[in-house]
Amino acid sequence: MGDFQKTNLKIAMETWLLGTISKPTESISRGIWTIVVFKATRQTSSTIATQGPRPNTVVDFWRMIWQEQVSVVAMLANVIENGKKKCEQYWPELGKEETYGAVTILTADVSVFADFTFRHFNISCKSKKRKVM
Repeated sequence: MGDFQKTNLKIAMETWLLGTISKPTESISRGIWTIVVFKATRQTSSTIATQGPRPNTVVDFWRMIWQEQVSVVAMLANVIENGKKKCEQYWPELGKEETYGAVTILTADVSVFADFTFRHFNISCKSKKRKVM
C-alpha cells in the first residue's frame, strides 16, 4: 500500500464549520475511498468529505458525485502545490466533454478570480442531466 493510501484512506475528522456541522454521522469505506458524511444541524443537507481523486479513481469520484446527488464540489487544494501534484485534474477543459465510466462531464463555464476558480459542470448519466458547481 502506497503512502498516499496509508495517509488518506482513514479520514479522522471532527470538523466544526461555524457551528453548523455536527460530528461525522457515518463513515463508509468503498474500495479505496473513505467517505465521511456530516449531517448539517441547521439544514436538511449533508456534506461529504473525501480526498481528491488519483488517476485510477476519477471514475469512482464522478460515480460518487452522481450517486450521492452532489450539487457543489469544493476543492480545497490546487492540482499542483509547491511543485507537487496533489490530485488528478478530474474535470475536462472549458467547453470540452469527457466520459468517466457512465458519467459524462461538460465544463460549461469557468470564472477565474485571484484566489479561487468557479467551474460549472453539466453532468449526465443514462439520459438524466444535472448541474454541478
